[in-house]
Amino acid sequence: MGQENYPVAENLADYFDSIGIVNPARRKEAYALMRLDLKAAAAVTAWENRTKYFPFLYGGTETTKRFSQKDVLYPPNDNPILDLGGGFISVSELKVGVTPATPAGTVLTEGTDFFLRAKNAPNKRKPYTWLEFYRSFFPVTLYGSDYPDSIRITGKEGYWTTVEDDAWDAILKYGAYLSYQELALAVSKGRYSVRDLNYEVRYAGANASPLKLEADGWKANFDSTAKQYRRIEL
Repeated sequence: MGQENYPVAENLADYFDSIGIVNPARRKEAYALMRLDLKAAAAVTAWENRTKYFPFLYGGTETTKRFSQKDVLYPPNDNPILDLGGGFISVSELKVGVTPATPAGTVLTEGTDFFLRAKNAPNKRKPYTWLEFYRSFFPVTLYGSDYPDSIRITGKEGYWTTVEDDAWDAILKYGAYLSYQELALAVSKGRYSVRDLNYEVRYAGANASPLKLEADGWKANFDSTAKQYRRIEL
């Protein structure tokens, strides 16, 4: 189904509680010192950097992205294409030929003058990642001005309106990974082991600090999931 929002500090705290890492008597203090809000935000930034979708989650307001005529590619024996440099869930308006002399430009019609494609999207169906212009309407000589930002695309920018469950979980786990050093310190209080006459409790071993295996797993989950969502660049 997907999640309407990214993981936040509260989700990280709940996750750490669920796996029993932090002493419940000191959880509030420990989580405050960890600045889980910053860890959650950094995990989202890392996700967008890795997947190449800026933004990944649609923010609820349409935006306008600008391109120049020189951004349009002309494959041999094929229609002109424009890499959107990210994802669009939908496009409400496309203008070309926007210049100081023609500020209104020319509005193109989807399905007639241009087509939205998801050819280099991860799962081939969403989001739209490039435009294909119908050649007979958009010949090489049309709107050939090099004027900056002469192409204007307005629509819902992002990968989707929700964060799919596996992506949400991967972002959460990366937030946990970013908290690893502080979590390890909370577990061990900086000690290698505690010993009495009969028992020894070791917090680390084989030159590894506490939670090292868990942290490696969190990062591996993030890396493998992000790879599945990564935008394939032309």
